[in-house]
Amino acid sequence: MRRNFLLLEVVLLAVSAAVLIVFAVPSLTRLRAAALEAGCMGNLDLGMKAFASYAADNDGWIFSHLPGTSESVTGTPWGETLYQQRRLPLEVLRCPMLEARAGDFINTYGMLRTTLEPGNHFYHARIRRWGDFARNGRGALYYQTSLMKVPDQVMTLGDTEIYEGDHAGRGFFAYHPVVPAAGSAFSLRHDRKGNLSFADGHAAAFAGKELIGLGFNCWVEEGSAKMR
Repeated sequence: MRRNFLLLEVVLLAVSAAVLIVFAVPSLTRLRAAALEAGCMGNLDLGMKAFASYAADNDGWIFSHLPGTSESVTGTPWGETLYQQRRLPLEVLRCPMLEARAGDFINTYGMLRTTLEPGNHFYHARIRRWGDFARNGRGALYYQTSLMKVPDQVMTLGDTEIYEGDHAGRGFFAYHPVVPAAGSAFSLRHDRKGNLSFADGHAAAFAGKELIGLGFNCWVEEGSAKMR
């Protein structure tokens, strides 16, 4: 009789453990996702503080990329410069959901990268409201923070994702809100939301419909490019 009770106790314990697992795993998954998103926001905050430090030492200028170090390089990514100047550690250059690799300054958060040709509707349509703060240099793109009329509206660093090719799933150091850049775009990697910082230093999470309100025409969701 005692053996039957022991068997019943074991079965009840197993069932109880299974029930706990069923309820606990989703909660742990949500907690982990929330921690990664908070870590991502923290990284963006540190990234913008590093840019503020750079701007203070360079007459208010920040940048998407600087001139390359050789003819084969079209530009030095923002993260490489800030890292080499010891303004930002390597692990902060990308979302915590992505693996940090030494010497990799391509697959990082993206910085707003906009062309200044007259046909570029995104930037020129916002000059009156935002201010004319962008300047092209040889192999570089600069932003003068003192010319930004509404820095709380000017997007800067954000989640990005390459959606095709051998490097799919990794970040990319630049993004354009209207057209994909090198098979990549702004990424909704946090439960269908993406984290985006602004020139005044604040950051927020945005879903696809909210991105449209910011002027985005493309983004990456669940590994696939989405075009408005």
